[in-house]
Amino acid sequence: MRTTITIDDGLLEDAKRNAEALNLTLSALIEAALRERLAKSKSSKKPKFKLVTFGGDGLQPDITWDRVDHLIDDDEVERLSKLER
Repeated sequence: MRTTITIDDGLLEDAKRNAEALNLTLSALIEAALRERLAKSKSSKKPKFKLVTFGGDGLQPDITWDRVDHLIDDDEVERLSKLER
């Protein structure tokens, strides 16, 4: 099948040189690369996510959501101050 694609000039030149070095036509090189990429995307499906939880009654008694918020803020301040140094 014939088709037309738009491709970066530098990439096309690299592909032509690579095809020549491998004694392939440009079409054969592009077809092989496309097949390889499509095969990888089929086989690299993300594993299903499983949420692992533990029994209990939520937060520990001495930890409140306000305290968690303050801890996150303190952590951010510390992290940003390290970046400024």
